[in-house]
Amino acid sequence: MPEESFNHETFLSPFTWRYGSKEMRQLFSEKNYRAIWRKIWLALAEAQQQYGLLTTEELQNIKKYSAESYIDLKRAHEIEKEIGHDLMAELKTFAEQAKALTEGGVDLLLIETMFSFEETTAAFEGAKSVTDLPIAVSFSYDRGTRSMMGVKPKDVIKRYSELGATLVGANCGTTLENMEAVVGEYAATVPNFPLWVKPNAGVPHMDIETEQGIYDMGPEDMAAYAKIYVELGAKVVGGCCGNTPEHIAAIVKAVKN
Repeated sequence: MPEESFNHETFLSPFTWRYGSKEMRQLFSEKNYRAIWRKIWLALAEAQQQYGLLTTEELQNIKKYSAESYIDLKRAHEIEKEIGHDLMAELKTFAEQAKALTEGGVDLLLIETMFSFEETTAAFEGAKSVTDLPIAVSFSYDRGTRSMMGVKPKDVIKRYSELGATLVGANCGTTLENMEAVVGEYAATVPNFPLWVKPNAGVPHMDIETEQGIYDMGPEDMAAYAKIYVELGAKVVGGCCGNTPEHIAAIVKAVKN
């Protein structure tokens, strides 16, 4: 989306998917729902910023594209109580999972197929609070070189390399060419940082006769691009959706050679 058309009406709020409660939907049905939502949106953003789930820059960006400047933080917490949401609940949930996995003997923790900073940071901080295991953070850029929440690769690697991730990467996504662009953006932003790359075997399409999803990229295609990703700085390469044992074997052979 061109930056000049970016405003509070077109911006996909990071809270729309997290606060889709009955009460919130009722607010949307009000006559003045746009003004109400802008105020709630800003209040929740400030609450998130206090817990470190939004940067100061991101909060200012949200304020910039809103017609409302007044933020009632007290009201934000009242709203959270009304809709039964606890900002820290997600961190606690992720911490419980990370603790159980650590006690079970895993070698590392993988936070993958992520789309937003809010949930990813909650998972990362929750995990870090209970374990010293290496943590890999991997986003899915299903809008080419942006996630569905508009997150950019350069911002992902900046944030999670600074927070202490062992690897930062991308998985799933769209085409192998787009994954190359994502990896290139990672590498250009933070050179020599270990990257984790696991693309789909292309974009699936439906076979009408079998009613099955078909991925067009074969083992040779995945192998060829795996070499490109390694040349760009990837330390871990593999495959996500649509990849078979044959795809993985071809990738291994290509990068080892």
